[in-house]
Amino acid sequence: MKKILNVILISLFCLTVLSCCKSSDDSSSTSDDSSSTSDGSSSTMNDPNNTTPVTFTENLHSSLPKAWVTEYNTIKGNLLTIFPLYQKYYRGIVVYAWKDNVDDPYSRVEGGSYISVEDGDVTLKRFVMEINNQEFTYNSFHRYSVIVHEYFHCYQLSLNIHINKPNADPTSFDTKWLMEGPAAVVEGMYTKEYYGDNYTAESQNAVHSDVFTSPAKFESYDSNDIDTNYSSSIFLVLVLARELQNSGLTEAKSFQLILRDYMAAHPNKDTWKTLFTETFNMTLDEFYARLPNYNGQKNADVLPTATLKLEDIF
Repeated sequence: MKKILNVILISLFCLTVLSCCKSSDDSSSTSDDSSSTSDGSSSTMNDPNNTTPVTFTENLHSSLPKAWVTEYNTIKGNLLTIFPLYQKYYRGIVVYAWKDNVDDPYSRVEGGSYISVEDGDVTLKRFVMEINNQEFTYNSFHRYSVIVHEYFHCYQLSLNIHINKPNADPTSFDTKWLMEGPAAVVEGMYTKEYYGDNYTAESQNAVHSDVFTSPAKFESYDSNDIDTNYSSSIFLVLVLARELQNSGLTEAKSFQLILRDYMAAHPNKDTWKTLFTETFNMTLDEFYARLPNYNGQKNADVLPTATLKLEDIF
């Protein structure tokens, strides 16, 4: 998520007046939605035990190479196997993807890479990926890893009811490093596991010095200007995993607590610190106090082991 619009993920959840309209002849649209109701509502949108798969409607613009579309489908299939999406708090996802060398092709769908509400329907998520044309020119893995990052946000939304609320809601959840850090860690792990590319160490390694002195800054999206490619948010997640391992947990269990179990505990603005203590058996302040012990290190120094697979965690 490179632009200001991209990185302010949670604030976009309150945009409920946008509508979308696919260009008639410049994109393909596919849908596996067979469960929509005529009024766009659902009686099970707050059901944590729902096991009905989330539906996908996909608008993949003709500006995208066929190879990208093929890889998108492969990645989606892999991710649905590793961490499926169920209709617990939303019923479907509408995907819009295009290259940034064309004007935004979908009416009222702004460019960037983000998840928001689809056309005012709180039971649908809008999944947008405007892929930088240079990523194709220079074969950047980010043209694929962005799929993983945004998909993982959809997974987080399926775990925690509070993330689905507008940001202004006092019981929503928007602690940045616990939202973006896990998504970026999974993005890096997928890229390493499936492509053999150490994306995190090479492209997300610019840890800011404030991590060691003022880590609370990274709780807010106001830190975007010092959190390049979410490198510092990633670092906080990786160090937390190290500290959990130091306490006697396995590597897989440590990441499972961070990437799945904490979010499944439904943290919100009121409870997130208490749930941090309950999930990780340390207070937030205790964790922050340990960060100076890692001063001088970067993400490349605290990466997951090469043998750890996403399938081991979820």
